[in-house]
Parts: sequence; structure tokens; C-alpha cells
Amino acid sequence: MPSFKPPDFNGPPMHIKSQTLFSWKTRRGLVLIVGWLVALHCLAFPNPASAKPLSDHELGELRNLFAKLDSDGPIDAVLDRSAWPQDDGMTSYLELELLLHPRHGATLPRLLNFLKRWPDHAHKKRLEKMVEVRIAHSATESEALAWYDRHPPVTKAARAYYVQLLLANKRFAEAQPLWLNLYLEGVSLPDDLMKKMAPFEQRLTTADREKRARNLILKGNSKILVHFLENFPKDRRDYFLALDAATTGNTKQFAKYHSQLTKKDANSPEIWYARLEWLRNNGSLSKVHKMLLGPEGRYLSSDDRCALRYRLGRVFYNENRLQDAFELLNLNVHEKGAELEDSLWLAAWSAHRLKNDKRALELFKLLGKEAKKDHRRAQGAWWAATLSTSSEAKRMWINQAAQSPDSFYGLLALETRDGRLSALKDPPLNCSAIKDPRMQGDLQRMYNLRDVGRNFYNGLEIENLGQRHHLGSEERLCLALNTGAYDHAVKLAQEIKGSQYHWSGLYPLPHWKPGSGWQLDPALIWGIARQESVFFPRALSSARALGLLQLMPTTAAEEAKRNQFPPSNPSRLQDPAYNLALGQSYMKRMLKAFDGDLVLALCGYNAGPGRGKSWSGRRRVESALTFIENIPFDETRNYVKRVIGGVVHYQMRLYNEGSILSLIDPGEPGPGKLMM
Repeated sequence: MPSFKPPDFNGPPMHIKSQTLFSWKTRRGLVLIVGWLVALHCLAFPNPASAKPLSDHELGELRNLFAKLDSDGPIDAVLDRSAWPQDDGMTSYLELELLLHPRHGATLPRLLNFLKRWPDHAHKKRLEKMVEVRIAHSATESEALAWYDRHPPVTKAARAYYVQLLLANKRFAEAQPLWLNLYLEGVSLPDDLMKKMAPFEQRLTTADREKRARNLILKGNSKILVHFLENFPKDRRDYFLALDAATTGNTKQFAKYHSQLTKKDANSPEIWYARLEWLRNNGSLSKVHKMLLGPEGRYLSSDDRCALRYRLGRVFYNENRLQDAFELLNLNVHEKGAELEDSLWLAAWSAHRLKNDKRALELFKLLGKEAKKDHRRAQGAWWAATLSTSSEAKRMWINQAAQSPDSFYGLLALETRDGRLSALKDPPLNCSAIKDPRMQGDLQRMYNLRDVGRNFYNGLEIENLGQRHHLGSEERLCLALNTGAYDHAVKLAQEIKGSQYHWSGLYPLPHWKPGSGWQLDPALIWGIARQESVFFPRALSSARALGLLQLMPTTAAEEAKRNQFPPSNPSRLQDPAYNLALGQSYMKRMLKAFDGDLVLALCGYNAGPGRGKSWSGRRRVESALTFIENIPFDETRNYVKRVIGGVVHYQMRLYNEGSILSLIDPGEPGPGKLMM
């Protein structure tokens, strides 16, 4: 296919002799006009995609170029654009990665040239944010104003600068609402801007000023707050100083200003919520407990009171203060019923652990009937069945739990009721977009991105395409599955789930393989990857865990050394084959360490092998579900249930059979059972 050179946007503009074109009056003339306009549009704004697949040689060249950008080495070879394959769509992604590369400066001219060349690029928003920051320092005021007029700024600094530019150009009507939003948000604004806006500020209501005061407190701007409150009436100034002291834990200042308030203000819900929340965050749990049950608790709003009870109840539960936890959480049930389903679940489970099964059954039934989330309804229904005494009630609640087949307890109910799990059946999926001639160029670009290992870009490509062509969720899901946008497929399938289960989207089967080959059941690895990263190869956690299987740097380094793999580094951990190989090796070690007990192995993978070993004593004496629900860490407890649910669904997808009951009992599924 001959390559198409994009037009030179810096060249002379095209001129059309309008007198010649628009002198035609016939229908034929109008058709020709439209045809000319379409042709000119296509010349001026080519679709950044090739019409045919790239050759293996071209794909190989692109893989090498992207690999150089991923490596820690020099990128000089990538800067030689004459060596790039002549494909406008893939060129745009090489240019994008250069702009984002730490060793290639994303200067303002480079960013603007990219956006000029590819004005409809799927990832333009990311670059527009970079322009927003740079343009204030690298462009003239008129250039910055023109940019902000076309691209309303998002960052606080840019929004404030835009207001200043509008004022300088006497565009007061446009500046006023933008300034007001910044003002109300509690943003610290330059003195000269505040002086210019003084006439507007004088017109603000008391409610506006008090909203700014509250947001200054939330942002921790105590110094600015004190200055801002100087013009407040004394009673309101004292009120906000007391609120600030309650929020920051300044006990001396709180006592000083709180004592000067009227009884109504002194008992304000927001003051006592701020006070109790600070005490809770700083470890004064017994004091907060006493205050919650005392008059201070009654001062709080219903929502704040219930939120504090739940937070404190969770802490007490994890500290094994079950009676205190139940007391607080049960009060929430009396006040809110099933509205706070997380609180309701923990109240029910605490009652069960306290052997108050009469109350526990009442609460499990309420959860099973009225919880809004599928997994909570199934959880409540399962335990209602467990504690019910009549066989009829047990059957009813098991059937209720089985209505949520995408949940841990839903799977348990289905297998318990039917004796096996039925094959997963996908409903028909609308894939008309795949054949739409308007989208073939865009589709080929996404296929090319998938084939060079950049399929993680395709989620935004699909959303961009969906907006342009008004595609529905099913059409976008079909595109995601066909272009390797697995993370996006899960997201879309979950959005559709309310009406039907698209199992191929909820549990996609990626095309990747571990570099060392499959040593464990792929169903296990995909179940872990889905929970860890939702199949996003560049996922980075707040703890610095990286890649598909979210490996910590120290764990990855140790595993690479054990297996004589190339040393791990951030670039390699973003490579699916390498990350899967290391993560699979580590999970294999966990299974061996715990004699094939999958639940303990997953505890070790998520919370560390030391914790898994410390919990193994309870594993031998508690029932499978009691052990899982008593895992001390919320994250690990939920992790174990979600991964096991994922493993079972992947077994069903891969082999048309699976069993959750065979995975959760102590010692199950046993040594070697998940090995290849």
C-alpha cells in the first residue's frame, strides 16, 4: 500500500474559488460540491490509520522501536524518524511515547505540533493537560488566553491564571463565575487577583463566605483562614476557629473557642463530627466510643453518626472486641436498616461469632433480602440458609444466593444446589461495529497496537470511536475483546451486567503467555491477574507493586534470581511475558509452602508468607468459610474470595467445568493439583 504523507500544516492554506462552486443551482451541482468538500476534508485531515495490516517486518520494526523506549538505555535510534514504518496511526503512538518519555523533553512546541497533526487523537486529553501546565510559562499571554478559551483549564493554578488573563482583557462577565468557583473551593488566590475581584466579593452572600471558610479548613489552610475570618461577625469567627481546632486536633484552641459559642453552635453536628473523627484517626478509640454513646453522639447528623460507628466498629472487630463492635453496628441497623449493607454484614457476622445466632439470622435475612449489591445479597442469603433450621427455608435462601452467579457465595449456592456448576453461556453480542466500513481504518490501528504489545492504549481508542459513531456498550465490548483491550472489556461487561452476563467480557482470556511457559493452571493465573491489575500491564500500586500480577520490586528481584531470569526492573515488569513468569513462579512457591492449600497460598501471595503461616493453625480447626471470613485484613479477605471466584469462572471458560467447593476446604485442592 502506498504511504500517505500528512499535509504540511505550516504550508500555505488551500483556497477555493467560491464563485465557481457556488454558482451551481442544480441538485447535481450540490452533490458535486459535497463530494469536493468531503475529498478536501480527507486530504486535510487524514484518518491516522493504515487501511491494510502492517507486514511482519514492519511490526517487528515497531516492536524494536517501542522496546527501545521501554528500556533504560539510549533512545537515539528512535529519534531517527526516517527509520519509522510509514504508518500514520502508529507514528502517532511513537510520537506520544516520546512526549511522555523522561529522557525526551515534552516542550510546548512539540505538544502543540502533536495536537495540530492529530487533533482527534484518542489520547489527546493527556497531552492537553500537559499543555495547560506549560503554556502559562512558555507562551505569550495572548497565546495562553487563546488556548484556555478553546480548552477550559482544569488545574487550580491554570484556572487562576485564566481568570487573570480574562480580567486583563476586560472580559469581566466570563471571569466572575470562574473566580467564584475557585473562591468557594477554598483555593489560595494571589493577592492582586483578590484585590481586582473585591467588588465581586462584596456582593457575595454569607453562605458563600462560610462555604469558603469550610473549604479552607478542609484544605488545612489555617493561616489563610484566620486572615479571611477577620471581617466575620465575632460569633461566626469563633465558630469557624472552633471548627478548625476540632479538625486539626488543637485541644487548647478548641476549648477556648468552643466555650464562647452559643449552645446551638456548641452542639453543631459538624463541630462534633470533626472532633470525634480527629480523635478516632489519632487512636483515642475508647474516648470516641464513649462519646458516640453519649450526648456528643446525639449531636451528630444521622449519616455522620452511622459512618463513625461503622469505622470504629471495624476497628473493634479487627481487634477482636466483638461485643463492642456488635453494639455499635447493631445501632446502625436500628437506625438505617439495610441501607448500610457493609455495616449490616459486619453486625450479622459479629452476632454469629458471639453465638447470638437468633439476632444473626435476623440480620442475615435482612441482608439477603434488601442489600443492593449482588455479592452482599448472596452473602446474606447463604448465611441465612446456613443458620435456618427448616429445609424449606434453607432451599429458599440457597435459591436466593444462586441469583448472583458472578459472586463467591453465588457460586457456592449454585454448586450446593445443583451438585455441579453449569457451563457459562454468553448471550449474543452486538458486533456490527467490526464490519462497519467507516471504522476499518481505526480498527486496523487498534489491531496494530495489539500486535506490537500496546493494546493497553485501545480502551481510549474504543471510547473515542464510540463517541464519534454513537456505539452502544455491547458494540464497544466487542471491539475491546477483538483488540486486546482486556481491562476495558471487564469494565464494559460490568456496566452491562445489570441486564445480562457477558462472561467473555467479565472474564476475558488474554493472548499473553508466561515467558517460561505455563507451569500452573492458567485459570489460577488469570484469576489472580484479574484481581491484581484487571489486565492492565502497566498497573502501579501505591505500594509500588507493578504489572499484571502486581509484583513488589524485592519479590520480583528474588524470584528472577531464583529462576535465573534476567534481573527485574520496572520496564521488564511491565512486559506481560516476564511479569507472568515471575508471578507464576512466586505463586507456585506459595502453593508448595502450604502443601497445595489454595486459600493459604493466596493469603501468602497477598499478605506475605509469614502471615499465611501464622493463620495456618486456625485453618486446621475452623470451617472453610469461617476461616475465610475471619481473615484479619479486609483486603486479604476480599482478595481470597474474589480470586477463588475468578479461578472457578476461568475454569468454566477454559474447560467448561469447575468447582468452588473443591478449592476452599483445608488442604484443597492439594499438592500438584493446580500444576501443569
